[in-house]
Amino acid sequence: MFDPLFFRLLDDSYRFQANHYAPFINDTFGHQTGDELLKITSQILLKLTRQEDIVARIGGYEFVILLPRTTEKQAQEMIGRIMDECKVTEFNGIKVSISLGVACKENPSLDICSFFLY
Repeated sequence: MFDPLFFRLLDDSYRFQANHYAPFINDTFGHQTGDELLKITSQILLKLTRQEDIVARIGGYEFVILLPRTTEKQAQEMIGRIMDECKVTEFNGIKVSISLGVACKENPSLDICSFFLY
């Protein structure tokens, strides 16, 4: 059973408009800067997850972390660690800012593909 932790990388000024983040960063600072921010974010996620966790970029500035055998409380604690690390991380004066959320697969009979549709 997986308890996925979903999050989307966002700029503070676009916290509620996630679709505008990539154009904002890329248009303002260039695609190379946007790519570097993605790499830095990936490094943070890999540093703070366990070996059995699965970290994947699922599109644009969206990632998912699959956390096997993890409670919602443990996932929330991971959110705190990721947020704390992002608060002290920046690239070329741009702070890494993220929006995080948890969705738990509690029904063992629900396959993971169906879970992502909800």
